[in-house]
Amino acid sequence: MKNVRSIAWALVMAALLAASGALRAQERAPAAGTKGQTVGVVVEETSDYLLLRPEGEAARRVYRKEAGGAAANLPPFKPGDRVEAHWIYNGRPELESAAIAPAPVKAPVKAPAAATEQATPLGQVDATPGNAVAEPTTTGERVNAMIDNLVATGNRLLELPLVVLIGGVALLGAGLALGMARLFRKSGRTNVRAALAVGIPVAAGMVGLLIIDRKIALLQQEVAALRARNTANVTALIASATTQANSKRTSFFIDPAAATKLLEPAFGAVTVQPVVYDQATDVYQVHVSRTPAQVWLAVVDLTNPDVQIKLQADFDTKTLTSVFAKANDCSVAINGEAGTSPRQGSGLGGWRGFMVMDGKLLMKELTGNPRPYLTFDAHNRAHFTAMTAPDRTPPTGVPTAIWGRLDALVHGVVQTANERNRQPRTAMAINADGTKLYLMVVDGRQPSYSMGFTRAEVGTFLKAFGAEEGMLCDEGGSSCMYLEQFGGIANVPSDDNGQERITYTHFGISLKKH
Repeated sequence: MKNVRSIAWALVMAALLAASGALRAQERAPAAGTKGQTVGVVVEETSDYLLLRPEGEAARRVYRKEAGGAAANLPPFKPGDRVEAHWIYNGRPELESAAIAPAPVKAPVKAPAAATEQATPLGQVDATPGNAVAEPTTTGERVNAMIDNLVATGNRLLELPLVVLIGGVALLGAGLALGMARLFRKSGRTNVRAALAVGIPVAAGMVGLLIIDRKIALLQQEVAALRARNTANVTALIASATTQANSKRTSFFIDPAAATKLLEPAFGAVTVQPVVYDQATDVYQVHVSRTPAQVWLAVVDLTNPDVQIKLQADFDTKTLTSVFAKANDCSVAINGEAGTSPRQGSGLGGWRGFMVMDGKLLMKELTGNPRPYLTFDAHNRAHFTAMTAPDRTPPTGVPTAIWGRLDALVHGVVQTANERNRQPRTAMAINADGTKLYLMVVDGRQPSYSMGFTRAEVGTFLKAFGAEEGMLCDEGGSSCMYLEQFGGIANVPSDDNGQERITYTHFGISLKKH
């Protein structure tokens, strides 16, 4: 029995040492968002990465960001090309750009008198046609290259979903345990079998915990990079707010100091960062500290003659808000309705209300299932119809209408019933005379960054900025705000590591070009 315990402890210690080494390697990794460059010779190019060998070093991979991204449109390279790759670290080096690098400048070296040829130095390229890149020539270089390849393979595996990773470890551990037990059953070595029965599950459990830890760290790095991008965008826009060529305004539609004072009783300490976004729109980025929340609020002056309201509704196919926004030249856009589930073709179910585009009624609410909706007349003046309003039909001749899910603010009264859990939210609201439109998105389900809002908090927040009527729209992973000047989706959606989700409808604001 003593031998069994010794073997079991040895396996546990080995797993702990392996985990410790992996964690130390993780600590040595660059911080998320760190930028750098690698100059080296192309050993291999695939659709996923470039394998570069810097002079005098082992080969390393620099990954393309994503299919269709900027780095996916790089010029083709071939083995032997000397490339300068610029990358940003997001759990792994990801390409931002790459180009053929100029040949290195070296001091001239006098050749020995008896020599008639010189060998190509390691890591350099012999320009003679048909000559391949030199391979590592020492055992140490081969070992380093092998380690780099194993690390790269491990990073590729960590891109798989967590359930697949844990399932793979469990199956591998179970298969190894059964195989070893069967092997030693034939030899009659029961002590070894008992040790394996204890040690292999413990080792597999340690590896599983390490994978979970590493996967969570990678996800946190990816989300942190998105948040850092958003912060940088806000800072840059605020710095240029009073000098933007496309805006003749220097004052805000809403007094940020007054809004802050009204927010503090309900939310505690808040930070309001206002931006004169364009001639018809302000953007307010609000950070709530007490229960963490990140809010994006666009306030649109509907009396501006350049404002154009854009809608999209395809009840058979879901699309991305960013795709809709770019196709319609929107400066600001938010998600519409996603229906009963995130998947394509899920159907709207009970989440349906009045939708009017270009004066045509596309959808009505279900009888006995009233939904709030906003209408806009020919001059963009807005009107709100609450769920409790007795007259349910939009006025005749209204060119535009869009529905929501629940009332948030009715005649200045915050609605508090139901929806008491904090969630990511999308909301729309107007002021008392329908001349200002409020588009709001709050991130959620991200502890220490943003927990989201309750129904009452949405109404309270909008009221502090002067809204009189408002409604909750589709929520959760669908909640997103597109800001053209920010380069796309400005917030950090709760699903898919900050990626936006497809919806059936979209709402946006475009400005006439002069």
